Amino acid sequence: MPTLHHVAITVPDLDAAIDWYTETLGFTVNRREAETDVDAAAINLPGEDVRLRGVELSTGSDGHSFLELHQFISPTGSVDRRVCDTGISHFALLVDDIHAEYERLSALGVRFSTAPQYIGAGGLAGDWWVYFVDPWGNQLQLVSQPARASN
Repeated sequence: MPTLHHVAITVPDLDAAIDWYTETLGFTVNRREAETDVDAAAINLPGEDVRLRGVELSTGSDGHSFLELHQFISPTGSVDRRVCDTGISHFALLVDDIHAEYERLSALGVRFSTAPQYIGAGGLAGDWWVYFVDPWGNQLQLVSQPARASN
């Protein structure tokens, strides 16, 4: 059975994104990818000249999965996406105390959609969640599962 290896996000400014993800979320740099040419067909951009640079950030979770950030030097692009659009809508970060993390990140200027939401019924009963965005509009989610931790 496959396991999650990494999630990748394209950002317009790699250095600024590294700073934000390390300073705001506490991720650490595992390794950097030098500016390099990439086989365009291999990444589904046939006919393009593709040059990019990237970084692998440890999320501190299981030691195996990580967040990958890429800045495309060429081609460049911008697509406005909403959470309901087909494709990846968000990725979630598990935290022990969602309320403390919400307060910490809010104090750093992170924009949340709402205050943390409680799930009172169903298969996720007892969980808390809240959406926020990074400075480039990528949607993330905090999740806390205190009821599961006590079982």
